[in-house]
Amino acid sequence: MRTPALAVVYARTVRLRVQTVLFRSSPSQLRIYGDALAQALRIAAGDHALTDVVVAVGDCSEELSVGENSLAELRTTLAAGGIDEVHYRPFGQNLGHAGGQARLFDEGDCDVVLLVNPDVAVGPGAISALIEALDDASVGIAEAHQLPFEHPKEYDRVTGATPWSSFACAATPAGAWRAVGGPDPDSFFLHGDDVDYSWRLRLAGYSCCYVPRARVFHDKRVTAEGAIAVPEHEQYYATEADLMLSYKYSRPERAEQMCAAYESAGTPTQKRAAAAFRRRQQEGNLPEPLDPDGRVACFIDGAYATHRWSA
Repeated sequence: MRTPALAVVYARTVRLRVQTVLFRSSPSQLRIYGDALAQALRIAAGDHALTDVVVAVGDCSEELSVGENSLAELRTTLAAGGIDEVHYRPFGQNLGHAGGQARLFDEGDCDVVLLVNPDVAVGPGAISALIEALDDASVGIAEAHQLPFEHPKEYDRVTGATPWSSFACAATPAGAWRAVGGPDPDSFFLHGDDVDYSWRLRLAGYSCCYVPRARVFHDKRVTAEGAIAVPEHEQYYATEADLMLSYKYSRPERAEQMCAAYESAGTPTQKRAAAAFRRRQQEGNLPEPLDPDGRVACFIDGAYATHRWSA
């Protein structure tokens, strides 16, 4: 007997935890973030049997991003979306994205973690689509489609399988997180933590899934030439991540080649990142190499996947 088209069938209840790490976020940015999140959570609750939904916000800023008025406004906005629990956690130090997300996860309990950047406005149906993708138990992380700049990495048009998933907005089962140990804050501060997490999931037998209909707006700026503007601190941590990923995924020759290139011909920012990598080498403070057979790691033209077009 077919289920009527308008009936909603709940296969299971889902305890959802939304985690966001702030650093010098503005009240206006938080307002946009909260308005969009409340609407998306309200729709997701209608599509899935969500329970114990918690929004956990960690603040890495030296001076807290969220004043009492902004926090009260965020709580009121999310309450209108049916969310009663909003946890604001000032860390008192800059833990970085990976460190902040790991700390937030350790302070709660859930079935699914939704990671959302503070500069992301979640589309109305995005959370529902990401949770639905996790109905496939083989999926370790489901990633949203970013607008106005879609990430160019490849994905299977039928299954959504992709080499790695961005943490800008992504859902991951708590069981998968625990199975691989979550992000690696010792190796990745701001960039590369999502690539590393995705690759460790794949080594553990999970897949990464891109969900085109889970649309989100990721607030990016462009240069006069039309390229995505990359602030200096992001250039630094992207360079650091490139070297750390090369070393951690058993490509020491690539790490050495890239480090030498940054040292000789890189920008001042890249040279600083290369110097930091050299210090870690000298101190014996590099991660244990993984994936010696190259099962999941991919380094193509400075990227970590085949791209469908030039970024």
